[in-house]
Amino acid sequence: MLVLGTMPAAAQTCAGVEWRVNAQTIALQGVVSGQIESAQAAMLALDQANRARLLSALKVMTKQESASTDQTVLMEQKAGEAAAGAITTSARNQEIAAAQNRYKATGYGACAVGTKASSFYAAVKAAPQARAQILQTVSWKPGAYGSQNAWASGVGASGPFDANSLFAGDTTKAAQYISFVMGPPDLEEKTAGAGSDARKVDKAGRDALKSTAAYVMASIASDYATGGPVEKLRAMNAHWLASDGGEAWSAKMADQPERGVLQDAIRVEAANLVTLAFNLKSGVRQEAVTAAYLLARIKAAMGPAIVEPAVAPAAGGAR
Repeated sequence: MLVLGTMPAAAQTCAGVEWRVNAQTIALQGVVSGQIESAQAAMLALDQANRARLLSALKVMTKQESASTDQTVLMEQKAGEAAAGAITTSARNQEIAAAQNRYKATGYGACAVGTKASSFYAAVKAAPQARAQILQTVSWKPGAYGSQNAWASGVGASGPFDANSLFAGDTTKAAQYISFVMGPPDLEEKTAGAGSDARKVDKAGRDALKSTAAYVMASIASDYATGGPVEKLRAMNAHWLASDGGEAWSAKMADQPERGVLQDAIRVEAANLVTLAFNLKSGVRQEAVTAAYLLARIKAAMGPAIVEPAVAPAAGGAR
């Protein structure tokens, strides 16, 4: 009989069902165990698959994060390099611009003043030759004799003269004035003896005094000649002063870098030294002619130094 109730049936209470229950139980146990093993294997396989997917995803994410980090670091590095390069380039350009602005400052008209200084130097070098040429055209010459008539018809007839001829720049007029001041050349003495020797000594003394005056006047004329040192010196000084008193120069130098101002200051000081040298030269020439004039006055006060030969007594005269 099948007993129905709320309590499960006890197989051992039913006669003849123990073996069947056991057999079904064993069969059920095998099915359940197989199902459990299959489910467990499927779960393990799924777990392994999911774990592999997870690991793959982690690897991909890690790779992406690493690549992103590398890109970020690289970007920051490149940005830093670009910024550093921009700063370096800007600083270098500023330094180059400052150097160009500083070293391009060479003063006021550096090329022009250089040309004027070269012209002045050439005029100074040529002045001795110009002085010698002026002295060559002077009628009177130390130690030489000549025709006084030729002097009177030549130099004497070319006047009137004044001292301005030495400063006017015309070396021909200056030479004529010097010839006029020096006077005619001395006449050569034909007599011999002690008197002739004394006259030669006296002429040498007078020539020494007169040659000083001739040299000084020729030196002045060569300095003030057209294209001479004084003209070139004035042109060089006018480079800074000009007719406006130096307003253009000062306006130009107002915005110049210090280097340009210092260079121009050196050039101006050099021009001042040259002007001072010319002033000293003028003073030396003045002292020379003053000394020559003083010696001439002393010589004139002492009287002529010509020694006349003694006159021999006539033959048969008184003893």
